[in-house]
Amino acid sequence: WFVLGGWRSRAERGGQDIAVASSWTSLQSQGMPQWRGRVAGLLRVATESGQGAKRRLVADKDSGAGGRRSCRLRPILPSVVREPEGSRGGTAAVGVRRATGARLAAVVQPKAPTRLAQLLPRPGVRKTHLGLLLERFAPGGPGRTPPPLDAESRRFLTGALTRVAPRLAPSQLLAAVSASSHCRLSSQTLAALAPHMQGPLCAEAFRRQPGQLIATLDVLAEPASEARDINALNIAQMVAFQFAGRVAEYGSHALPVLAALARAGGGRALRRLSEDGAARLIQTAGEQAGLLAASAVKSASSATGSSVDASGVTASRMAEPRVLDEASAADACSLYCIINQLGHRDPALGSALSRHLANHIDNLETSSLPSLARAINPSLGRALSAEDFVLLHALCRRATASMDELDGPGVVVMLQAAGRYDLFDEEFLAAVSDHLMSSHGSLRAQQLGDAMYAFGHLQVRDSGSLDKLCDTLRSRLREIGEADLVRFMRGMVKLRHTNEELLTALAPVIDKMKSSLSSVSLTNLINCFASFNSTNGHFLKSLLHAASSRSSRLTPMSVQHVLTALCRQHGLLESEELHLHLQRICQHMAEPGVAAQLTPIQAVASFSALSKLHYQDLAAAGVLTSVLAGRGSAVVWTWAPSAFFFAHGRPWSLPAEYGVLNEARCLQLLQRELDSSHCVDILQSLHRLDLTSALTLRLALLLCGRLLPHLHELRARDVLVVARSMSAWRLPGRLAPELEASLTGALAAAPLAHGAEDDAEEEGGRASGAEQSWRERLVEYCFENLRRHEHWLESSWNTLLPLKLLCMEVDCGTYDSRRLVNLLSPDLFAFVDRLRHITREECEAHRLRREGGDEDEAASAGGSDNEGSADDGAAASLTGDKGAVERSPQAASGSEPAAAGLQQSFAVEELPWYRIVVGGFVQDFPVDFLIQPKRP
Repeated sequence: WFVLGGWRSRAERGGQDIAVASSWTSLQSQGMPQWRGRVAGLLRVATESGQGAKRRLVADKDSGAGGRRSCRLRPILPSVVREPEGSRGGTAAVGVRRATGARLAAVVQPKAPTRLAQLLPRPGVRKTHLGLLLERFAPGGPGRTPPPLDAESRRFLTGALTRVAPRLAPSQLLAAVSASSHCRLSSQTLAALAPHMQGPLCAEAFRRQPGQLIATLDVLAEPASEARDINALNIAQMVAFQFAGRVAEYGSHALPVLAALARAGGGRALRRLSEDGAARLIQTAGEQAGLLAASAVKSASSATGSSVDASGVTASRMAEPRVLDEASAADACSLYCIINQLGHRDPALGSALSRHLANHIDNLETSSLPSLARAINPSLGRALSAEDFVLLHALCRRATASMDELDGPGVVVMLQAAGRYDLFDEEFLAAVSDHLMSSHGSLRAQQLGDAMYAFGHLQVRDSGSLDKLCDTLRSRLREIGEADLVRFMRGMVKLRHTNEELLTALAPVIDKMKSSLSSVSLTNLINCFASFNSTNGHFLKSLLHAASSRSSRLTPMSVQHVLTALCRQHGLLESEELHLHLQRICQHMAEPGVAAQLTPIQAVASFSALSKLHYQDLAAAGVLTSVLAGRGSAVVWTWAPSAFFFAHGRPWSLPAEYGVLNEARCLQLLQRELDSSHCVDILQSLHRLDLTSALTLRLALLLCGRLLPHLHELRARDVLVVARSMSAWRLPGRLAPELEASLTGALAAAPLAHGAEDDAEEEGGRASGAEQSWRERLVEYCFENLRRHEHWLESSWNTLLPLKLLCMEVDCGTYDSRRLVNLLSPDLFAFVDRLRHITREECEAHRLRREGGDEDEAASAGGSDNEGSADDGAAASLTGDKGAVERSPQAASGSEPAAAGLQQSFAVEELPWYRIVVGGFVQDFPVDFLIQPKRP
């Protein structure tokens, strides 16, 4: 770099020519303007040259002929700024410091000046030079984009801003913050600038330059590193503190500044203000915009004196806000979005704005509809009010009328808002589907995932638009993230929509990135792919191995996803491989600390999946049952060998080291967290896994007491599960008086218990003078509630089989009650007796008749008759009907070797009162020995 020094003034005064010579180039000039142009060109060449070719013009006072002066261009040290002040380069450094801004601007103007360290020396720079640089690198320059900076220039600019921060004017502070945030300088820069952005001078400067303040806050709102976000939030909070004290002086700029603060700081922007101070700030900004009516302020000061908040204003309680009728709908939309971004909890103000926007929805610009729909957020500590729901419906109706004016991303935002609050509007959803059919190409991968997930939540089964979304995602697999992929797949699972091309294209992509996926995303994808029967078995096995290999890091939700996937696709895995996965998962569930993380819903789902897989792990079962009993991390690890362990007078109490079961807390958890179907799943899982302990027996009684008052609302299968769970072989012996009293009270509260009992006594179905036990009353009540399911029972073979088993338990005495003929009234006994003697063929005929197809009966009969003979054998085993086996097609066909094996798989022994069946199946359970009473 060069400095003319004293020769410049002589050249300007005398007008003589100046010759500049160097070892490489000799420049001849005849006039001062031409000389300046050539020197500027030389500077650009030196700036753009690589390998640190830094040059300095050193004035040589040697005289030349004709008064000519000559200068030599010599190579200097790699860094000018490190030369000592007394060296030959010191004059140059001082000259740069004393250079005017116009001369410096000639070097700053090129498009990519990335060597700032060569331009300005250390340890500091002149404030005028720094202002010129800030003007160049600030994002608000007219028509200019800040050039990229190299590492050396970043370090230089960071150090310069840090040193001169105390001497910067407020406007320069805003420019420095903008440049630092936009150029992604280190977090130390913002940390050094933040303390100087407070005080009356800064507050006054912010008021005078609201446009620059808004631009600076918008730059701070850009996402960056966590350290920079903390410092940016600190600056936004300081600006909010200054803004709150003088908000009334901003006039019409108050609302835009408040909006910029909400974008920059979000819910933490007003953290330094009290709740009353934040309310006054929002109220005053609305008043300055002509949106809210000026409300009377009621003092909230105490007797000792007025309370003062952080902004120095006396605390007060404001009256209920009122939106002016003539207020602009755009301003109301802006304020509504602001209070939701700030997380301001003022239901009265939100409701007033919602009513005003719903009434003036036609005055809003179509482009503002998505932002307004996004602002309706339930995460503000309050439920969705009626006014907000009306506003959302008005938004959907307005969007339906102006759907052509919205772009694809805006339509997806509207669809998300409708799905978040279960707003099902057929006309709106049809318009959205039609719009996405044509605009699906403009959606990014994230928006595709949001659209599919919203469709799944609303159950919009438009195959055309769904296939379009799948095809678009298939073409953008390279840009999809794991969160977007998970949302898209979960939406497909909810809709039960299968796209073979997409699943085939996703398999290699997910298989390649499975090692980098998080455990939550990986297990979600495993659960989703397991729901589709067309999934490649090798691909699903590789995902399962990847998940089970990191089983120690799985969350309870991930454990639930893996167990559900194993339950759905256990046929793809070998028995040893399946048990290996289950062993790893159950071992992880028994680890310390896992029980405290499990929620009741996750425990029910995991427990049900283990029971369907018939995998009994006592440690994992202890964790799950303890969570369901409300004990949390206080796991009960003790188990009884069978239910008859408690049949000989042993108390149904927990061991002393585990304390006492808090039944009130358990019932509160069941009522708050679980519904009736979850309680039925717990009872069925305990029955399938044959788990018995003092904790499970008490838990079963509590669940039964919880379900009995709602038995008339349950399905037929659930009613049968409740009835069979209370048999004597599941709850042997006599109950404790307090437990029996609780069950008796639950039966007394049942809607049909008394009516059924009185009707039975009038019919004379019971033996005279006989007193019913609690088991007899319970099973009678269950049979009475099955009347409303008669048409379903006679046409559903899988539901009818548990009924047959229940009748066998009662008549054989294993239920600890009298026989059905002595227990039930004649009318109820006739109903039960007819159902338990229905054969498989009759049940299939009833099913076809219920589906209403006499003309389809002949076509469907062939398909049903050709079903597996194992089911026919199971039906014959349960009903004792030998003719059922003889009538089955495979048994009649001598060419099928399975028929002979089937006929030998069970045997029927006829006795005077009972029929004993050896072998067979009940649903998917192998049965070794069945006893069934003959028909009377």
